[in-house]
Amino acid sequence: MNKLCYDNINFESIELENEEPYWSGKKYARISIPAQPKNVKEFSTHGYALIDRTLEVRIPLAKTQVNIEKYIRMPVIKTSSYKEEIQKIAIESFKLDNRFRVTIDENWEEVYTKILERWIDEIDNCFVCLYKDKVIGFMEIKDENTDNPFIYLAATDEKYRLTGVGMTLYAYVVNYYKNLGKTAVIGRISSKNTSVMNIYAALGGQFSNPWDIFIKL
Repeated sequence: MNKLCYDNINFESIELENEEPYWSGKKYARISIPAQPKNVKEFSTHGYALIDRTLEVRIPLAKTQVNIEKYIRMPVIKTSSYKEEIQKIAIESFKLDNRFRVTIDENWEEVYTKILERWIDEIDNCFVCLYKDKVIGFMEIKDENTDNPFIYLAATDEKYRLTGVGMTLYAYVVNYYKNLGKTAVIGRISSKNTSVMNIYAALGGQFSNPWDIFIKL
């Protein structure tokens, strides 16, 4: 997927991509770029649609004043098991998640499912939240061996969200890396996802670096 980080974009030179077999026979262009008001109008003129604005989130660990452990209400384990349960939760949770959107075509759900199945298949070891031995949420972390591990993928079972599964999962992971002496936990989140933004804020998250995502068929 194209990631362009400069102001003067030559729209005629943007290469359309085709991710076989996930979108057979179709071409698309997806651009992620630092948010600037002028970009929305300019991209619209060239036939691009703004589909999301994301924010970087940083939860500092060394000097946090938040009592993180009080938010952990259910057991969380780190495991390579439960792939089938994780995939089911992910497919239900990410239907509107623009990280998996490469087109505004009406057949989007078929494409999204194939892309997501690939992502889940590549997960090796992740955090899983349990409720009476049932998987109700998961979180995958990248760059675990750095000072700033990155929350790459996370979702919870919609039927159990009122139990506090989301807060439990995020709090557990933040506390886990705090105890390992990490500097911060990093994430990137859609500005539309207010529920998780609230979780980040409660854990001391700091928001910055907005990026806009545009797509064109």
